[in-house]
Formats: sequence, C-alpha cells, structure tokens
Amino acid sequence: MNILRIIKKNYLLLLVYFFILITFIFYYFNYKKILTSNVNISIKYDNYNENIIDEENKNKYQIVEGIQQKLQKIFDNQQPTNNNLFPKIKKYNFHKGETVYGFTLDINDNIKPFQEGIISEEYDQNQSNTLSISIKGKNNKIFFNKRGEFIGISFPQQSHKMEINYIITSNYIYNFCERMYKKFNNNIKDKKIHNEYESDHESISSFSDSSESLTDEDDDSDFENLKSPQDKIKKQYLIPMELNSNQIENNPKIQLLIKLNKEGKFNGLMQQINNQYIDVSKKFLNTFALSFIDESFFEQSEKLKPSDIIQEDISKIIENISKITFSIEFSRYLGSGFIYAAEKSEKSSYYKYKYYIITNSHVLEPGKNSKIKVYNPYFNSYKDAKIFTFISNNEGFDDIGILTFQDNNATKFKEIEEILKTAFPEPHSFIKPEIQQIVYSMGSQESFALEITNIKNTQSIKRNLLKRGDITKLNEAFIDFNIEIDNGNSGGPVFNQKGQIIGMNRNTINNPATTDKFSQAINILHIQKRLEEIFSQHKQNPKNIGIITDLTSENHKNYLMRKLNSFKKNFNNLKIEHNDEAPMIAFSMDELTVLTHKDPITLPLLKNKENKSKIILKIKLVYTYNQQQILFIDPQKEYMELYARIDSQDKSKINLKIIIKNKNHKVINFIEHSLESHRRSANKDSSFVSLKFIDSNKPSVHTTKQKIMDSLIVWHQDHHIKGNGIIFSKEKTQDNQYLYHVLSTYEDNYENNLISLNNLLYKRIFNDQNEIIIYDSEQEIYKFEQGTINNIFPNENNIILITFKSSENYPVVPFKKTSDLKVGEDIYYLINGDSDDHNPQMFKSQISSIIENKNSTFVFDSVFNLKEKIKDINFICFDHKGNFIGINFFNNSNVDIPSNFIQATLISNNNLRELLITSNLKENLNILISVIFIFLVMIIISIKLNPIINNI
Repeated sequence: MNILRIIKKNYLLLLVYFFILITFIFYYFNYKKILTSNVNISIKYDNYNENIIDEENKNKYQIVEGIQQKLQKIFDNQQPTNNNLFPKIKKYNFHKGETVYGFTLDINDNIKPFQEGIISEEYDQNQSNTLSISIKGKNNKIFFNKRGEFIGISFPQQSHKMEINYIITSNYIYNFCERMYKKFNNNIKDKKIHNEYESDHESISSFSDSSESLTDEDDDSDFENLKSPQDKIKKQYLIPMELNSNQIENNPKIQLLIKLNKEGKFNGLMQQINNQYIDVSKKFLNTFALSFIDESFFEQSEKLKPSDIIQEDISKIIENISKITFSIEFSRYLGSGFIYAAEKSEKSSYYKYKYYIITNSHVLEPGKNSKIKVYNPYFNSYKDAKIFTFISNNEGFDDIGILTFQDNNATKFKEIEEILKTAFPEPHSFIKPEIQQIVYSMGSQESFALEITNIKNTQSIKRNLLKRGDITKLNEAFIDFNIEIDNGNSGGPVFNQKGQIIGMNRNTINNPATTDKFSQAINILHIQKRLEEIFSQHKQNPKNIGIITDLTSENHKNYLMRKLNSFKKNFNNLKIEHNDEAPMIAFSMDELTVLTHKDPITLPLLKNKENKSKIILKIKLVYTYNQQQILFIDPQKEYMELYARIDSQDKSKINLKIIIKNKNHKVINFIEHSLESHRRSANKDSSFVSLKFIDSNKPSVHTTKQKIMDSLIVWHQDHHIKGNGIIFSKEKTQDNQYLYHVLSTYEDNYENNLISLNNLLYKRIFNDQNEIIIYDSEQEIYKFEQGTINNIFPNENNIILITFKSSENYPVVPFKKTSDLKVGEDIYYLINGDSDDHNPQMFKSQISSIIENKNSTFVFDSVFNLKEKIKDINFICFDHKGNFIGINFFNNSNVDIPSNFIQATLISNNNLRELLITSNLKENLNILISVIFIFLVMIIISIKLNPIINNI
C-alpha cells in the first residue's frame, strides 16, 4: 500500500525520467546508424596507364629507382658489397646547365630521397677542386648523371654563407686513385709503401677543424695496411666503386670504398692494393687541399671524346647569357650585372663600342666614389666602368642602376648584338613569364675555397654560377622563383629556356612563419619601362643624368601623363586580337599621389561594341610584395575613380581609394587601403595599382599548370580562419544545381588558444558559413560561393570537409593512387597564404621516395625546411597531369624525414570515412542539442514538481 502510494505520488517524475531515457535511446541508435551507415562518396580516380609513359621519362624512372635501391641495399648491410654495383668511375667535362641526380645519404631512416639539380659552372676533366651544384638544401648527397653514372659526393663541409652545393668529383677520385696505384706499383718492390705515403707531401692545415668533421672518433685514418679489413670495414658505411685506368698498362681494375661517417658525410677513401684495402683518407684530403692552389695538380689526360660529353639543348643559350653577364667589383663589394644595350661610341676617339650594364641600385650605391671594375671571361680582361645612373627611391621594384664600359673588339660587339636580339626581343610583349616556367639565374659570388682553406692564393671569385628553379608567383613588378640566390648574385640575369631575360636578381625572402623562402627578381617588363624613360630623358639632356633620387620630378610627371593619355587615347576603338597583349598600365603609390594630386584618374564609359568582344577592366592593387585585391568593372556600364593622397594628419601615410560608380554616378563598389609609414620607410612595401583591359570572350590557352591553379579552392570565415582545398565530388540536385564536396586544409591564426577554441565552437555550431573563392583563368575572373564547414574540429592533420551549392559547373579533381607514382616523377604543390584572394604560390618538385607503409606515403623536396617553421603548413599536391595525389601530413610520421623534404600521402578511404562520419554527426548535432535542452527542461520541471507532488 505504501509502495503504491509512493508510485502514485511520483508518477509524474517517473514519466519525465522515462521520456528522457527514450530520447537518449533514440539518439544512441541514431548515432550508431551514422557510424555504421555507408558514408562513402564516390571519388574519381585517374585512369593510370604505365604504357603511355614516354621513353625518356620511363628511362629516368628506371635509373633513379635502380640507384636508390642500390644505395638502400648498401646501408641496410652496412658493409661493402659487389664493386660492380655502380657503373665504373669515369672523368667528365661538366657543362653549365647539365642535369644531375642527387640522393641524400640519410642515416636515421634509409629512404635515400632523390633530387634533381644542375651543374653551375664549366669544369674540365682535369680539374680537381670542388664542383658547384645548384640543388635544394644542404643535405649530404651522392651524385649521378642522367645515365646513372657516379659523378661525385658532397664535400663534408658545405658553405655557411652560400646556398650553392659543392661536391668532390669523380674526376678527382679517378685521378687520385690512378696516381696512388702507380706509386704503389713503382715502390712495392722496394717496400717503400709507408714511406711513400708519409713523404709524398707534408700535411698542411687547410681545412678548418678537418680532423673533427671529416673523421670518426674511432678512425685513426693512418695509412696502414689492413691485415683484417672486414673488422675495420664493418664499423663504417662504405660505398663500393671501381674504375678502369687507361693511363696504366693493361688497364687494371682499381677497386675502392668511399667512406661515410656516422652522419653519412664523406670521410675518405679505402683503396685496394695487392688484394688488400689501404685507408688513404688523410692522403686524399691533403692532396685535395693542394688542388685549390693548383687545379692542374694531376698530370693532364687525353681530352675526352665528344661522345663522352653530356650536352643538353640549353647549353648554347647558357653560353650566350654567360657572355653578357659580368661581375661588378670595387673595394670589398661584389655584385653582378648584364649587358642590356650596346652601341657604337661616337664621342670617344679611342674606343669604338659602348656597352650598358644593368644591375641593382643597392649594388652601385656603395660605389659612388669608388673605382668600379667589371669582368667577364669572354672579354678576357677587367674593364673600367662608370655609373651611368641609378634610382634611389627605396622602392623594391625600382632597385635599378646602369653602368657603362667601352671596348674595341668588333667581333665581340657583333656577337653581343645578336645575343641581345634573343635576350630582349621586340616587341617587349614577346617576353611572357608564366607560373611554373623553368628559369635560370646567373651571378658571381665568393669562392668556396676562401671558407674552407686558409691558403691565400686561391681564386677568390666564382663568376657566372648558374642556378635553376621555377617561377612560383609573379605580377607586373616582381617574379618569385624557388632558387636561393647568394651574396654577389644581385643584379644578375634571370632567363628562360628560350634565352630571353625575364628579370633581374634582387634578393631572397625568408619568413620562418610562412613558405616564403624564395628569391625575387624585378620583372624585365617593369625594368624596360623604367629604362625607356631614363634613356628618353638622357637623349633630351645628355648632361643631366646622374642619381635619380625620386620619381616625382616634373619630367617624370610629364612622362606619366603621356603614358596615361596614350592608354586612354583609343579607348573607344579598343579591340583585343587573339594574339595581342591586352592593354595594361601600372603606377606605384608615389606616382599615383603625383598624378591624382588635384583630380582622380578616371576612364569614360566604353561605347557599346557590336562585335563579340566583351571588354572588362581589371583593377589590381598589389601591396607588401604579393598580397593583392582585385576589382572588375564593366566599362560599358561603370565608371572608375582612382585616388592616392598623402594623409593630412600623418604625412608618412598614403591613402588609396578606388571607387566604382554606375551610369547614374551611384557608388556600387570601392577599395580603401592605407599604407602606413610608406613615405618614410627605408624599404617601401612596393605597392602599385595596375589597370588592364581583358576580353572575357577571348579564348585562352588552358595549360595543365593553369588547370592545377584553377582547381584550388580558397576560403575564409574572417581574417583568422581560412584554408585551401579541392573539389573531389559533386552531385546534381533536384533544383538543377550542383552540390560540391571540398577536401580542405584548415588554419586559424588566433594566438590565444582559449579564444581560438571559443571562436571555433561558436563558428562551427552556430555560424559555419564561409566565403569560397574560385578562379576562372579562361575569363580571368573570380567567382564567389557560400560554403559550409562540415566538421566541428579538423582532424589531426588539419583537414576538414566543406560543402557548397552552385549553378556553376565546376570540374572535379581526379585522384591518383600513391601506388601509381614513380620516384623521379614531376609533381606540383600549392598553398594560398592570403585567404582574401586567390593568388597561390605554386612549387615544382619530384617524387623523392615512396615509403611502403600502411598509408603508402611519398616524399618530395622543397627549397624551404618545414622543420624550421614555427607553425604547421599544409600543401596540396598534384601530379604533372593535374591529378590530386595528397596533402603533406605533419603528424603520425614514423619516418625521420631529412631537412628540405616533405612527407605527404593521398587521403585514404579511412581518412575520408572519418571526416564524413564527423560531418554527418555535425549535421545531426541539432538532435544532441535538442536532447540536452529537453533534459535540462525536464530536470527543472521535476525539481519544481517534486514539492508539489510530495504535498499531495
């Protein structure tokens, strides 16, 4: 009876708890349904066919994979194997621009990643000092040519001042071993082996700290006859090699072992004499030091036959650019420059020809009161040079100066004229730099010998060293490329594979928080505009040249007005033919303040066109080198007003306004931007505005590289949350639109973790909308969409899913399986740092190694080292056909990747499934929130009802 009474009094509470239980059961089974449901979205994979790989690449992949496997075998065994493992050592004539294959001799994990580089200097078969190689990073490497033949190994002490790599060549190893073999055989009968070692040359103190850096602690490096060689050999990493000497009777086979220390660095040689290995490391290094004094230290051999010389198509172009590239020397300063123009000297009674060398202002400025000399091996002597002029206005893109020198050689003058016709074709619009175009950089720098030896009579300057890279980003003023130029390279030419000079070396940019470790050149199209003005003014008043301290003079203002009026002149007769360069004009911020001091720059309405052209005016603001904002206007319907004014309160600040008005003069769009402290900055931010007419109906060439850049999705929620992604799936909806699924990286820039978490939860649950930017290169326009972030939290590698709906039919990016990749295959990887604009950096690399593990990850090389970055950086990777191949993972890597390499993997089905599951959970989050809300309401009701029930 009491029990029934209690039940009767509390039946309302029991009912409440029962309802809560039912609700949780419902949610639990709904949750289980999500977990067990088929959440796969169909992924489009590339139809890979190994049979369609061209023969050249197939041969390359086979050579690279073969070398890598042999090196891994050696390091797995940690003892010498068959000496025939690699082709026999030979001597070569090396030429600038020849491609070489490098393999990093990493010790921690035996992956031996592959890289491509180039020879940076001419090198004769009888030279014995270090050879300069342009390749990414300073890892210890072993090098081969394109035929898979050994050509050298990294010198163990790389330069701390320069990015160029230096190697001990096969030429030197060949000459040394041949010489030692002769001496052994000449003295073996007299038992003078040890005496010969010790008396041949005195040990000289040539390499700083060489005893510590070049040998192991347990390696005495004596020149001893090893009675039990295997006991010694097993303690080291040894690479077996063999050579056949054509300078010794019977062409004997000389076998040797290249020694590596515990870090994988070169540690000397062991040479087999009379079937026993002799450690000749100390002798080898002492003799190598002498080669810096006398490059002909070894007796001269017969010249190589032409068939033994590796030549490439680019060699003649490189030779021609070398002929017009000079070192610029005065006091303790060193720079580079190149001939831009040549003319017959009318005023000199002695010299017949005058040459104009362009370089950087910062190269010439310290030499205003110095005696300047320029040198080029083609002219075979130092030339006295004079400063013609240089611009000194602190603008990065105006870091331009001119030198002159004179000469009498008519043959050289004629040849230089021919080279200049190719280097600077007319019209200038024939020079068209493009993203991911292969480029070469040339310049002079200090010799490596000055760093590693205290011998004073070594060559102090290496002239016209060559480096190769790719354009990662460009605009009207600057070209960014992934080559790290060295001190002394400033002012040198940057040229393409046609021999056209597209820019001038300026500086290297390195920011530990971003991907910005690249070099920057001034665009030759901008340089030519500045030179056109300078030479025009000089022609009018030859005596009034000199240092241009600013570009705000009356002459410069008149020049700008003529340029602007010319741009406006045929405005209503504008017609952009298929092969024509679109009309374009650009002004720096200082120039705009001069031009718009009283009135804004305006353009009238364009008259209606009866033809099929659809003309659009593209207005681009570029600031802090790479960030940009872009507006598009229809000149048939809209006006533009452009202002740049010095701030009335702060004279160091420039305020920019771009106002767009319709036919009724109503403002419909505008950009406002303030350049803080611009006018007093010692190094201005090089901001400028460009105006360019484009025909959106004009067909464009859609290259694979452009297709890759177009496939990048850029999004942001605010200035703190952003990412890059690709469309990997789309579905047609009932309302005749498309539902797109985007796989994206995720980045937030909140410095406070608590603020970051609060904002993250709020924006994912209550405000998960974001703005998506997609670029259409065919029409040169940006398209904007509204997307939804589908995951509350990114996964451990900062990956999320985004969806958006649109009537636009965007392409889906196909995937390529990691198992279909080849070591040595070209790939591209992208990142877009500025979330407000679709302006990605695009880098080129090769597959360096494929790691066969659970995720089948791959490794590729990079000009920057992610291990040194202060935050995680994600890249989106594509193969050379534009197929998506992966995103670099910075967590859960079970391999110690060497510096300047990045590990990535294709998103696996499990990764995608996890993201889709959490995405579905987020869609059902309203159930959870409802349950929690109902639970709280019921608890409150039960608490309120309990005293009432008890009183019944």
